[in-house]
Formats: sequence, C-alpha cells, structure tokens
Amino acid sequence: MQRKIPFILSGILAGLFLVLLILLFVVDVGNIAPLEGKVGFSTINQEVQESIGGFKSSLYSLTKWSGYIGILSAAIFACFGLAQWVKRKSLLRVDKELFLLAGLYVAAIAFYFLFEVFVINVRPVLLAGETLPEPSFPSSHSMLAIVLFGGAALTLPRYLPSRSSAIAVSVLCWALMLFTVVGRFFSGVHWLTDIIGGILLGSSLLLAYFGFLRSLDERTMEALEANEVE
Repeated sequence: MQRKIPFILSGILAGLFLVLLILLFVVDVGNIAPLEGKVGFSTINQEVQESIGGFKSSLYSLTKWSGYIGILSAAIFACFGLAQWVKRKSLLRVDKELFLLAGLYVAAIAFYFLFEVFVINVRPVLLAGETLPEPSFPSSHSMLAIVLFGGAALTLPRYLPSRSSAIAVSVLCWALMLFTVVGRFFSGVHWLTDIIGGILLGSSLLLAYFGFLRSLDERTMEALEANEVE
C-alpha cells in the first residue's frame, strides 16, 4: 500500500488540476486581462493582483534566471546519461533513474506545449515588445521549477559522495524551487489561479516520478536480497 501512496497523491493533484481548469471556463469569467481577455475567477484574481502591487520587472527577471538554473540542471543530467551511454557502450546500461527523470522532463515539456497551443488564460500584463499577452495557465515557470528542481533534489543525492553534500544539494534545490514559485507569484506576471495550476500540475508529475523512483529502489533491494539468499 505504501508503494501506491505517491501515485494516489499524484492522481488526486491531477484531478484537482482538471477541476480547476474546467472551473476557469464557468466561474466568474470576466474581461480583466489586457485587450479584454477573459479570465475565470476574475474577482479574486483581480483582487490578488492589486494586493501584490501589480507587475514587478526585477522579480520577474530573477525568476527567469532561476528558471535557467533549472534548465541547466536538466542539461547536466542529460550529459551524465550520455556519458554513461558512451562509457558502458549500451543505452540499456544507463541508470534506470535517469530514464525515469527523462520521462519526467518529457511529460513536463509536453504539458508546456499543450497549454501554449490550447490557451486557457492570458497574462495580466503586456510585457515589453508584446502586442498580445502570452498564455498564462498554468504557470509554466511554477510547473517547471517543481519538476526540474524537485527532480534534481530527488536524484542528485544518489550520485554525491557524502550524506552532508546530498543534504546541502537537496536543500538548495528545494529553496530554488520555492523561490521561483513564490517569486513568480509576487512578480505579478501571473494570476493566482495560474500559480495554483502550475503547482498542482508540477507536483502531480513530481509525485509520480517519486513513486516510480521508490518502486525502482524497492525492486533493486528485493533483487539484492534474493541474490544474498542464493
């Protein structure tokens, strides 16, 4: 039963994300976005946007840079997997957790492009050089921060030489994830529901990854124990 808990939680969060997505089309839809774009939960979204003081370019830039760090971490894992492939001369001999991590990245990228095509909401501000507001639901930065930094926090410690370094790296990854999500919210470039959607979707994906990772560890442990018995 414990093995199923991450998957159950992942499914619950995915369900909540789907409910939120549907409600955005029917609950308090108002023309509050630039160029009279329609946004669900318009009253609370507008009130929260005003309460945080609108768009803050400096915080927006900082969260962009933290996002680049997350992308860099994914590139490092990709290089690490490629190095294993070359050294071990077989793709099948690459660590299975790296395949799982790649699957997490692919799922996140697929959702990113899905909501670029099927626009649910648009941003509350027009950024410099834009003639049309960009899609904003779910917050892709929030979703990717959870996936990239959360995935790194769960995976990197496996390749570090000491417990202290593993803890330090994990804390750093979780801190960067939290900063990016919170910073994105207070930068004013997203509606409240965008951030909530990004958190729900990103957390659902990360929990599924954690579930697969733990299942892999348990199967490895069972195989080792079976070999010892023999």
